[in-house]
Amino acid sequence: MKIIVGSLNAAKVGAVKVAADAYWPENEVWGIDADSGVPGQPKGWDETMRGALTRARNAYYAAEGKADIGVGLEGGVVEMAGRMVLMNVAAVFDGTQESAAPGTGTPLPESWAMAVREGQELGPFLAEKFAGYNRKIGAMPFVTNGVLQREAIFAEALKGALAPWVTPEAFAA
Repeated sequence: MKIIVGSLNAAKVGAVKVAADAYWPENEVWGIDADSGVPGQPKGWDETMRGALTRARNAYYAAEGKADIGVGLEGGVVEMAGRMVLMNVAAVFDGTQESAAPGTGTPLPESWAMAVREGQELGPFLAEKFAGYNRKIGAMPFVTNGVLQREAIFAEALKGALAPWVTPEAFAA
């Protein structure tokens, strides 16, 4: 299976490799810079999923036939029951069929949520507020003291999004 990822972020490319290894012992994974078509801080399930799907499509078409599937991974924030939750979505596209699935989420502290509601992107806000914050690692590992790692959470979401390619007979009905 040849898989192109709509990102050059090492954690995202690594997540795709982890998910691909779970299903296909022989695979090739590489990344490309792909536009999401959504703001830098996606808000809501719809916008975050649209960003992931757009990245998957853009990556697939950029591969010019050299990839079996394109993958898009997007993090965003969602308001649920009066709280803001940081979450992620994985999407897959093969030229005709597409799929997407959500991953793990974590609540945001209210001060962080307020900053996002006021229009700030979470990464730059945290970099300004906390000297030890590393944008490459991400907010979820930061807020969970490293228990939730970006690569692992995106890999789990992608394992779900790959279901139509793993059990095509279930999706043919």
